[in-house]
Amino acid sequence: MALSYWTDWEVRTTGNTNNGGGFFNRVPGASIDYSQQNASQLSLTDGACLLASVTLTSVIGGFTAGMIGNLIQIRAGGVNFVAGFYEIVLVNSANSVNLDRTPVAAGNGTGGLGEVGGAIASIETFIINGTHYNTCFVKSGTYTFTAWRSQVGSILRIFGYDISRTVSPTGNNRPLIQLSTFYIQQTASLEFENLRFTGSATQLILGKARGLMATNCTFENTNGAGARYCIYFDATLMGNAPGRSRFLSCEFKGTAGATSYGFKYVGQSQIQTDYAAHIGFIFCFFHDLTYGYQCDQSAYGDSGALFFKCIFARIGGDSIRCSFVVANKYPLVVVFCSFYGATANHLNIGYKCNNLIYGNTFDSAVAFACLDTVTNLFWHIDSNNFWNNGAPVSGCVLGVDNIGLNPLWVNPAGDDFNFGAGSPCIDNAIGTRLGV
Repeated sequence: MALSYWTDWEVRTTGNTNNGGGFFNRVPGASIDYSQQNASQLSLTDGACLLASVTLTSVIGGFTAGMIGNLIQIRAGGVNFVAGFYEIVLVNSANSVNLDRTPVAAGNGTGGLGEVGGAIASIETFIINGTHYNTCFVKSGTYTFTAWRSQVGSILRIFGYDISRTVSPTGNNRPLIQLSTFYIQQTASLEFENLRFTGSATQLILGKARGLMATNCTFENTNGAGARYCIYFDATLMGNAPGRSRFLSCEFKGTAGATSYGFKYVGQSQIQTDYAAHIGFIFCFFHDLTYGYQCDQSAYGDSGALFFKCIFARIGGDSIRCSFVVANKYPLVVVFCSFYGATANHLNIGYKCNNLIYGNTFDSAVAFACLDTVTNLFWHIDSNNFWNNGAPVSGCVLGVDNIGLNPLWVNPAGDDFNFGAGSPCIDNAIGTRLGV
């Protein structure tokens, strides 16, 4: 066996590195979750196990029926024990339990050290040890990484909370993940919820598989020099595109001095293009970056991109750049978004067909609001507001019901991009976003 699918882990700043840290509700009504406490429920100092056996015994004992489904972390120090996390799948007596797999190697185990239950103190521990469909609940606090970490288990979820697991925190009540000079590498489906990420490495998150997802998260690369990315997706030699990836109510922020990117995607092959799906950004905020979203491919294409009610503000280059050298069949869909300030273009697109640009406000792009690097009539640009741009479009053609009036933002300098009283965008099929 192995650790169960659907095991829930608990991480707290008040936890302990040696604790069991996880729970699977193996016997509903009988199993008791001891991971949601600071201290372990039982400390083992005399564990014993025969070679190849799954039965762990203790003369001192203290096992109870409620411990079924809890994880025990066996740590270094005993004879022939393999350090790691094991699930208690059966309680035989106060002095004996069965684990999901044998905890010993090379001979009989004696003097085993371990902790049952109690929260662990590091998200890194979960990334290294979590298995399929495991969720890590992270209580509000600050967690500093000590090395770069690569996801081991497939389909992992890291969920931040403040007071209760059932209530999603906002703002600074979300746990802060200080990556420092390190990063997290995604190698299978990985989902983040209710978290803040900061760091100064080349990227905070290195994506390498389908299914990278985030909800209510902030990504801020604090390095002010060189090329820096909040999320960098590199499909080179990986056989995966970022299809089935989605970001909901997330914030992407750069630092002055760097060539900064909210999300950049490179390295897709023809096979990946043929089997890709859309990347989705919904209610997201890209600001103080050189590029908000960039997908540059030299030969093939990306998996398309959907932007719904997003904001792009104070962009030093292009807000969205998807420039290719060959025809790409996946469209760009931008609906009800707000664009404010770009030193180049808001949309810089090349060789993508059937792009849908609807209900957006494009404000203050120095060059063009919508640029196609090759003449392309297959755009659908309808019901947008173009204000104070160098020009509305180039290489593409406006559709119907577009206007060109001051949107009357409430307070763009304070990141309030709601439309103020009397805005021509209200009731005119032009979208708005309520803010981060």
